[in-house]
Amino acid sequence: MKTEKQLTCCTGLANFPGFESLCLAVKYYLEVRNKKEDSYSLDAEGRVFLTLMKLKLNCSFVFLGLLFDCSDVTCSRYFREMVKILSCVLKNFIYQPPRDSIRRNIPKVFKPYLNTRIILDCTKFPVYSPACITCRTQTYSFYYGRLTLKVLIGITPDGLISFVSVVYGGKASDSFIFRKSNVIDACDRGDAVMVDKGFRIDAVCAKRGVQVIQPPFKWRDTPQFSPEDCVKNSAIARARVHVERVNERIKNFKIFHDEISWNIVKDIDDILTIVCALVNLSAPVISDEKFL
Repeated sequence: MKTEKQLTCCTGLANFPGFESLCLAVKYYLEVRNKKEDSYSLDAEGRVFLTLMKLKLNCSFVFLGLLFDCSDVTCSRYFREMVKILSCVLKNFIYQPPRDSIRRNIPKVFKPYLNTRIILDCTKFPVYSPACITCRTQTYSFYYGRLTLKVLIGITPDGLISFVSVVYGGKASDSFIFRKSNVIDACDRGDAVMVDKGFRIDAVCAKRGVQVIQPPFKWRDTPQFSPEDCVKNSAIARARVHVERVNERIKNFKIFHDEISWNIVKDIDDILTIVCALVNLSAPVISDEKFL
């Protein structure tokens, strides 16, 4: 591994100092818990690299075993242990900034919506069909016509991932996940939440004094949008596109792009935390000249 481009391609990390800092944090975590390095055939750097490579490229454990000179069973064991450690280390990079900090970093497209605190969107990941009929029922998405997992992602106007819910089956509605996740607790009275049309959350937000910014609906008895609704729809779309770009970065990690195997579904929350933290540590979604 000689260039930062190669490192990013294999792990999702932007530079070597970042990788070294992450390895140091993992070593400190292991020392605090009295876990000795001599009990592993791979050193900490190797186990971190193996885990990140699995997340970024979704290589099979058999292939990783060839690369790291150990069995596929050992690779799987290292991966399961390391995702829990990396999740604990990296979860601090997913946080909700204070209101003043968000207001100081507002992109130009949010000028009509300066009180926006968080932009929410649900994204789905394909998953292999499980043997359990109940699991198949809970993960089937009628919209996509396949089995999926679903998660609520929240970003600040400047593109920082500030909220990640636990992962649900694809059958769960956007509104259900919103209520269960308690993401509304991250907002203060007078803030605004920007969402897509699928979120029916007006009543919940109104009780907390939070505004809902949402594209207008076209009802069946109306032939077309009014000029005002067209302008509003366009303005919200230009602002919301950044959450779609963040979701795309998450899915650039092949672990989420390909169908997720059921043998790692139990670790999916930790895996998602790691990936979202790595996205936050990568290059900004919005360039400097697009800020107010």
